[in-house]
Amino acid sequence: MKFLCLLLGIVLLRPAVSVGHVRGAHLKNAESNDAASVLEPAKSLTAGRGCFELAPGEGLTVHSMKQRHSNTTFLVTRASGEAEPVGQQALWATLETLMGGCKRTLDGPDSAPWFVDVGVGEHEVAALASSLGCATAVFDPNAHDAKTLEMTRCINEPKEPFVIFPALAAAEDGKKVALPPKAPAANSTTPAAIEEVDGVALDSIFAKDGGTSHGGIDDIKWSAPISLLKIMPRTCCGSGATLAALQGAKSLLQTGRVRCLVAEMGFDKNTTGPLLQLLHDLEHEGYRLGHIGPLDSPELEITDSGYPIYETDFRQLRELKDMLKKIRKFDERSGYRAYHDGLSLDKEGHYFEYADIVVACRGSFPEKMNVKEKAKLRFKNGQWWPEDAKKVDVQK
Repeated sequence: MKFLCLLLGIVLLRPAVSVGHVRGAHLKNAESNDAASVLEPAKSLTAGRGCFELAPGEGLTVHSMKQRHSNTTFLVTRASGEAEPVGQQALWATLETLMGGCKRTLDGPDSAPWFVDVGVGEHEVAALASSLGCATAVFDPNAHDAKTLEMTRCINEPKEPFVIFPALAAAEDGKKVALPPKAPAANSTTPAAIEEVDGVALDSIFAKDGGTSHGGIDDIKWSAPISLLKIMPRTCCGSGATLAALQGAKSLLQTGRVRCLVAEMGFDKNTTGPLLQLLHDLEHEGYRLGHIGPLDSPELEITDSGYPIYETDFRQLRELKDMLKKIRKFDERSGYRAYHDGLSLDKEGHYFEYADIVVACRGSFPEKMNVKEKAKLRFKNGQWWPEDAKKVDVQK
């Protein structure tokens, strides 16, 4: 992967990039309690100022990346010294395939389908979606991520809307959402402070008639189809964040405008039941369910289109939840393994992510998606994974 470095005072790259008709957002004043302001992506750049806003001593790395199914490239910015994502290419390929190329409908030239991303730090996926021609909306409560993502948006000069909301998708508008406390420094005796961020329901933005304006931006068709709704905020915001985001998108999902959904299921004690019920409701509304399994599993197959999707249903996912509950009870009682937020840790210090990645697509899965029949669920040494049923039959 090629990359360019930009350091303040050492001009290695001076892009003549103008701000498009949709500008991104920095976080608004955190002291504001105005619920309406959460829905307004603040405009952080003005034409002619360029794309990079760096303080003295700050650095920036610009990576050039390529789509999986074509030679089209796009750029992604990250702060110098920030950890680069590792082992994510297969997931990115899967998400690209699920987007289906963001094909337009017959509604007209201003109705590019949306890619909606609920999470933190997924610059690559948002930039990828924009390069495919998706209208892109990102919900990111992290001020640092929002700033660098705005730079990514700016240097790519997207032709379609690219909006960054400084909030976390939640069950309802107008309430602060408490994020899980960060681990304190090793030499600190002070408990980590609980951070609160603005919450906004996806229904309040996307379940609207065309022409609705947010933040003074009135040339966006919020009611256009959604090619992919990605809800993977667990690593920043806890297992309950996935359920809350889906609860806040209930009306949107009922409209049938969401082509595909991908969401994390962390199998925590309090939210897995309601999350399964929401997936069960989607089945009745014409969605086909599939899953990938835990991304940490060495047993997962990787293809040109990313991870295979194994067909599943509410019944199998419920059985998986019940089995993991039994395993968890035994491990915690014996002291062999501890569980928290989709991760398990044994007494030897080995950890494993057991969260499932669930996919729901309306009617059928995208044409290029590698879809397999319902898998056999395997459990071994505190791990689980879906295994190709045909492979199991051959081994027998």
